[in-house]
Formats: sequence, C-alpha cells, structure tokens
Amino acid sequence: TIAVVVPEINNIFYSNIIRSIQDRVQSRYLLSIMCSDNSARKERDIVSRLNTSHIKCLIISQSMDVEDNSHLKEAEKKGIIVILFNRIYYSNRNPKFLVDNYMDSYLLTRHLASTGCRRIAFAAKHYNCPIYKDRIRAYEDVLKENGLKFEKELLIYSELTMEDTTEVISRFLKTSPRPDALIMPNFVSALQAISAAKLLNLAVPQDIAIVSFDENPECKFSAPSITGISRPHEEMGEEIA
Repeated sequence: TIAVVVPEINNIFYSNIIRSIQDRVQSRYLLSIMCSDNSARKERDIVSRLNTSHIKCLIISQSMDVEDNSHLKEAEKKGIIVILFNRIYYSNRNPKFLVDNYMDSYLLTRHLASTGCRRIAFAAKHYNCPIYKDRIRAYEDVLKENGLKFEKELLIYSELTMEDTTEVISRFLKTSPRPDALIMPNFVSALQAISAAKLLNLAVPQDIAIVSFDENPECKFSAPSITGISRPHEEMGEEIA
C-alpha cells in the first residue's frame, strides 16, 4: 500500500495527480488517500499513525503551516519511503517533484502588466508557505521591472477559504484607488472575484482584470473566460509513480 497525503482533497491539481499516480501503479499497489486539511497538526497525526506493516511508501504534499519535518524523518526511520511533491520544505533530502512557482507567478504578473494594468493586487495564502514565497518574489520582481510601486495594501495574506476570499476581494475592491487587476489562487476564488466585481457594476477585464494560478477545465466556460496557468498534472503523476 502507498499512502498519499494531500492538503486539499477538492483541489483539481491534487485530484488529477492522484488519478495519474493511480493509473500507473494500480496493478501493483493500493493507494490510501488522506487529507490533512492544511493543518500541520493533522498532517503529523496522519503520518505518525501509518502502519509500517502495510504502508511502504508515503507520497505527501505538505500543509501550508508546517514548520517542522521531524514527523517525516520518523516515518523514514520506520522504513517508509517518503516522496515530496508540490508543497515541500527544501531542507529534506527526499525526492521532490515541483512546478516552477516563481515562473508561474512571473508569467501571470507580466501578462497583467503587459496589458496595461498598473495596480495589481495579489491574494496569498500562508506567509510561511514556500510556494507563496516564490510567487510573491516573482510578483515583486515583475512590478520592479515595469516601474510599478509595490503597495502593501495590494498584498493580502489569508487562509482563503470561501468566506476569507469574499472578505479579501471586498478589501481589494474598497481600496482607493481601486486595483485594476487581481491575482487569485484558484478558479473558484477567481469566480468569486468576478461575481463581486459585477455587483459593483465593474466590467471584467475592462475595469478590473482577474487571473488564476490554476487553469481548471471550467476556466474557458466562465463569462468572461479566466486566464490561468496550465499545470503538468499527468506528467508529475507519471514521474512520481
């Protein structure tokens, strides 16, 4: 049995990678899929309870608030092979499978700047998450390259649950002067932003542009369609498997 631990079970990025892994190992292994709900405490509890008489490998994308990887080292001491993907902490010597989060953010921000956007707002998750450190570094680099000022009020950290996202979008849209672009973490949050803009009679993308880090299949069917980053789900799953 292979244990797969992900921080979000309803995230298309994780569900597609799990599907790709399963397609390639199901004739030899059983996958046991667990969700940490982006909680370091839950993640540690799950990993500590893995039964080494059944689990021979742990494939894990870590929670945003993890600051200590001792639980993974303990799993290895028990004889469980540990493979990290996506959300990882670089100090571990384990195999790691990553997308280039810096370049994803660089391309999204540059796209907005190239279309004339000058006040680009960024909705970020946990400040300590390596993914968001890379994304924000790229965001700041593009602003600097285009002679745009970094403004603290245009970068908001939040857990970005449905409720949090509504509050973050509201804060952005109430900022004066209002941002002319929003970078959202996923398709659902981008949809929320479009709905909020329409309630204020703002045209998207004419009055405010909205982009997403995840290009869900539904992106092209929204009105207007949402610009997003295409992820190599299948290829990453293949490499891990």
